Amino acid sequence: MSGRSGKKKMSKLSRSARAGVIFPVGRLMRYLKKGTFKYRISVGAPVYMAAVIEYLAGRVTSSRCQVSTSRGPFHTSWGGLL
Repeated sequence: MSGRSGKKKMSKLSRSARAGVIFPVGRLMRYLKKGTFKYRISVGAPVYMAAVIEYLAGRVTSSRCQVSTSRGPFHTSWGGLL
């Protein structure tokens, strides 16, 4: 016997891929461990933080797109400063 069952090896998924977020969960965990006085950080904390940052980034970019489409001739006379 070879000692292995007939199961195929699964490819490794990152924590970001498992959580379904774009921001890097591992990097946020490293930053939380480095920058805090508490040594015990839960496993879900960086996942939640990545989801919140992704949500806020989406809100900022969507509101920015709405503002940029509402520009008229007055805004163009300012030379793009607004």
